[in-house]
Amino acid sequence: MRAGPARAVLVLGAAILSACSSINSLPMPQGTLIYSTPNVLPPAWTPTTAAPTSIPGWQLYHGVDVELWLPVGFVGGDPVGQIEELLGLARAAGPGYEGIVQALEERPDNLRFYSWELETYETVVGVTRHDAPAEMAVETYVGEWVSAVVQEFPGFNAVSQGTAQVGGRTVGRAVLDLTQQGAVTRQISYLFKDGAAVSVLGYAFPADRYSELLPMVEFSVLTFQEMP
Repeated sequence: MRAGPARAVLVLGAAILSACSSINSLPMPQGTLIYSTPNVLPPAWTPTTAAPTSIPGWQLYHGVDVELWLPVGFVGGDPVGQIEELLGLARAAGPGYEGIVQALEERPDNLRFYSWELETYETVVGVTRHDAPAEMAVETYVGEWVSAVVQEFPGFNAVSQGTAQVGGRTVGRAVLDLTQQGAVTRQISYLFKDGAAVSVLGYAFPADRYSELLPMVEFSVLTFQEMP
């Protein structure tokens, strides 16, 4: 685990979760932090209405009314029902995991998923759920969400923002960089808007691993499921 980037990932996690609380006052949902990592991608999978039952080398993680596949080795899932278990694991992991402990202890009420793997993948993943004006287009929402995060945390810079197709669905997509103590952490956030509800899924990792980790992120996001 590289000290600089790994620490930045942890700080990013705490900052985004904090941002979620402050952005709550705006007429839109808040952010989510996430991190994902690839070594070997699983066989190609085309998303359908039914979720996969198994993916070689990957594991299904359950949050609060959400599910997400990540490579085997990630720790986390439900930040409500599993909170004591997750805090115990993070504290037992020793030095370098203080940011994870802080993020879990200070988690906002709308946090639905939180997972991490810092040794091999250097990644933190999170999901938050929010209310938003039903009539607001996802393109508009992405712009307001990015502006709110950048204004709240001047250390963030917007790399790109717009929309993307995820399993045939148009979702918001934003890429933000955080520079701290010489290390640059990159966060990719996907904003799933359904009427007046928005789920924000974020992956945060060292920026210099962007090209390496992007295929993993793009596969993982295809497996994201929201429970009715």
